[in-house]
Amino acid sequence: MADNPDTVSDAAEDQDLVTPVAERRIKDKENMETAIKEDDYVTENEFEDSEEKVEELGKETQEEDDVADVQSQNEKLDDDGQELKEEALISELGDALPFEGAEETLEGSPKFWKVEKEQEQDQGQAIAIDTSTGIPPPYQIPPSPEASHDTEQQALEPEASSRSFAEDEDRQKHRIPSAPHLPSSERPGTSLQGTMSSCALNIVWSFGLNKNIPVLNLTDGVRKAIMYACSHIGVVYDFENNKQFILQAHLNPITCVCVSEDKRWLVTGDKGVDSMVNVWDTYTCTPIQTLFEDDPEGGVVALALTPDARYLATLSTGPIQNYVTFNAENIHHVVSNSETQIIFYHWEERFIEYFVPPLTDEDFNRPVGRYSQSVYMSNSSRALTATSIGNLVVWDNNKPLTKVISTEQSADKKPLKIVRVQERGINVLTTAEKYIVTGDQAGHVKFFDQDLKLIYWETIVSQNFESGNAVHCFAYDPKGAYLVVGFTNGTVRVLDSLTLKDELAEPFNYARGAITHIAFSPDSLFFATADAQYTTSLYKAALDTESAPFVYIGRYHAHYRPIKELLFGFHLDSNKPRLLSLGADRMLVEYDLENTVKDNIVLASSERLEQSSVPTCMTWYPALTKEHFILTANDQFKFKLYNASTKMCRKTLLAPTYGSPVQKMAIVPSKVDEEAHRYVAYITDDKVGLLILPLDGNPHNTMALIAHPTGVTNLVVSHDGRYLFTAGGLDATVHMWEVNINALEAQARLGGEGLLPFYGLMEGGHNGELFSQLEDFFYYAQIRSQGANATETRQVSTAIPLAEVPFVMRALGFYPTEQEIEDMINEVKFSQYVETGQYVEEVDLETFIRLYVNHRPAFGLSPDKLLWAFDTLGTPGSVGHKIERGELLELLQNKGEHMTEYELAEYLSILLGFSPDEGSVELSEQDATHLGDLIDQNLPQEIDANMFTQEILGFSTYADVTGSSAE
Repeated sequence: MADNPDTVSDAAEDQDLVTPVAERRIKDKENMETAIKEDDYVTENEFEDSEEKVEELGKETQEEDDVADVQSQNEKLDDDGQELKEEALISELGDALPFEGAEETLEGSPKFWKVEKEQEQDQGQAIAIDTSTGIPPPYQIPPSPEASHDTEQQALEPEASSRSFAEDEDRQKHRIPSAPHLPSSERPGTSLQGTMSSCALNIVWSFGLNKNIPVLNLTDGVRKAIMYACSHIGVVYDFENNKQFILQAHLNPITCVCVSEDKRWLVTGDKGVDSMVNVWDTYTCTPIQTLFEDDPEGGVVALALTPDARYLATLSTGPIQNYVTFNAENIHHVVSNSETQIIFYHWEERFIEYFVPPLTDEDFNRPVGRYSQSVYMSNSSRALTATSIGNLVVWDNNKPLTKVISTEQSADKKPLKIVRVQERGINVLTTAEKYIVTGDQAGHVKFFDQDLKLIYWETIVSQNFESGNAVHCFAYDPKGAYLVVGFTNGTVRVLDSLTLKDELAEPFNYARGAITHIAFSPDSLFFATADAQYTTSLYKAALDTESAPFVYIGRYHAHYRPIKELLFGFHLDSNKPRLLSLGADRMLVEYDLENTVKDNIVLASSERLEQSSVPTCMTWYPALTKEHFILTANDQFKFKLYNASTKMCRKTLLAPTYGSPVQKMAIVPSKVDEEAHRYVAYITDDKVGLLILPLDGNPHNTMALIAHPTGVTNLVVSHDGRYLFTAGGLDATVHMWEVNINALEAQARLGGEGLLPFYGLMEGGHNGELFSQLEDFFYYAQIRSQGANATETRQVSTAIPLAEVPFVMRALGFYPTEQEIEDMINEVKFSQYVETGQYVEEVDLETFIRLYVNHRPAFGLSPDKLLWAFDTLGTPGSVGHKIERGELLELLQNKGEHMTEYELAEYLSILLGFSPDEGSVELSEQDATHLGDLIDQNLPQEIDANMFTQEILGFSTYADVTGSSAE
């Protein structure tokens, strides 16, 4: 064959293709032998047996033509064809992915390798896994989250190695990462890559980190990455490629993290309600094990993994202990400590013992300090504990001292000595190979040998920034030329949006409290600020461009409670800017910008929007109808639409009920089809969500996710509507969310159409008792409207007059105020006026059901609210607070929606059962004076909450209000 030139040419071409693969396989073989020989659980005989099984299995699964090619290639590269064939097969095992059915757990029998064959594999590759843990062996390079499924392409591409990693280290050391690309173009599972997520909101990038949680190094021969906690999520940051992979599973802020020695397995824990511990595969960024905690006060504050990742130690949120770690050389020894106490443990199967060695300042005649972290020394029976004053406490076995340092481990230890290694307190204590490493409060990292001699040190954190006035809010003008920043001391600065240089010689300093809101008019002619002293300040663009860009106009104290929202818009008739402010005092104030002059702000109107609820935010409702609305949300889980001109309440709708009311809203921009569905982004105390417009109260048209467990402070939407940004408070993080409208629309369709979603809001649904009663009340309302004593033939229809709506509502257990009744009637009466110019005088069953579920209290009547009223108005008694009878009657006639004397007598006589005809006084005239005498005779002199609910109102479900509230 050597004499045939064609054969020689073909062989040369084959060698050119095979040589890189063969070199890689030889290198993988050497790495595999080294890794397996160093494993304490695998012997040399087991390794040789494994190689033989791998070779036999490879022979069975390889196709005949592939085997011939491999043999031909081995003959060209090495005289020993058999050895190279083993190398090629081992390399293929390294490229294989774990089969789909492989079980992954941290529990199991002692570690050993077993070679198995995957059934019906098109690639004909063998799969090697550890049957005790499900972890691929050390010679298998784990797949990255974006690995290709094309095995032929994998075979031709050279894999990362320790040599290439070393060559890139110097090049990457001083390289500044480029600005992040759009996460949706990099991260798998986004809409731009064709695979839509099943959730309407997905975190694609997170800014900030939890400074109380350590940053973990995940760099190995495959990747260059770190992991850190960011509020309730974990972030795996590939700093070489500038990518983030989000670990999202916790409902509370992450309190502790740890990683296995091989960087493969990550554990995260939190504390609080529904706390959990999650074990993650850092290469796929998916959780493989979750441990739940039933205790509402539960959770973990510290975690530790054994070097082989087979055992996990957790420290609960109970008092005293706050740190735990394993002995890396003997995992059956564990140490934990608090600021004042250290505990050494020794555990075996079904057995554990612990020792708490005492240590005081008098023991060595020197201060000890507060404990921070502990660590075991290598090749020694000793342990170290760092303290807050720069000491290292050395612990040793509680035995007589000898000249030779013992390596025998014992949990029974005693303090041997205290070594002062520095002046500053030590926050972090760990080991790196044979060195002991400390990190202190001054930002110094120091390396010590086993004799606690300083080997090397470096200052990692050296910059100290002066703390000045904190930024409290800021806003860009619509043209993007200026950035206005408000500070906690009340000053306002105008900055150039590109250079961030001051555009003012001196900042505006007119407010007496922190700036809470900043808003620009759409034409950039005005901007307004609100401060913590409930004052609104107005600024106008300067006509002289050479001077300051804005000038101060004036201030107005229009609210007596915190301002919730500032909102600019346009007048519909003149297209001139208008400014509104909404306060917790329930007042909506509009300012007359056209007639406002320097130091004289003029009000256009001031309207009270709510009776008992407190508004939380407002925004302009999109132009989905001919009528223009202002959309508000309140603390009783209601949305309300007000006519933009008359301020009349035109509609009341049920808002999302995800634990807390809506705190802020933002309309998601849409440039594709203005006639299609529009969407509202909103935040609650700790969640972010989306809502489909137009609003109708359908609970399936909304969704929400945990955004920041410690609180969400603000929300903004990108100009194209593709991303939301939420800012946390105490967690110091900002999350970037990708919007997936298709998922939200699919959820809405699955909820049903027409009245189906609203039936679910009624107790018992469509076939329940409440719906059956509603039908009966509906027909009785028709009889009542036609006259109870009428003798003519009854006209039965599917609608009732508007005047009957309040009575049916009360019959169903919803007791609206007179203002709420007026809002309901106006909602129906004017529902078609803009389109047809006609009033609606009747209500059909479908409209009534929508009206009922949207207007009634979101969570029914609350006994606590009634008890609060008696605690506020009454005087303390032996059991709860009581109100004197005359004072109660006076309050009902003079406060709130006060009643006349006749109305009060009429209502109380019905409730107490004094009226004829089964309690209906409306069928006969009665003397108010006579009824008043009856009420005085039958009402006790003092009335408490229990007596009022049970004896007067007749609410049996409110029995023992005082006791239930106290519990």
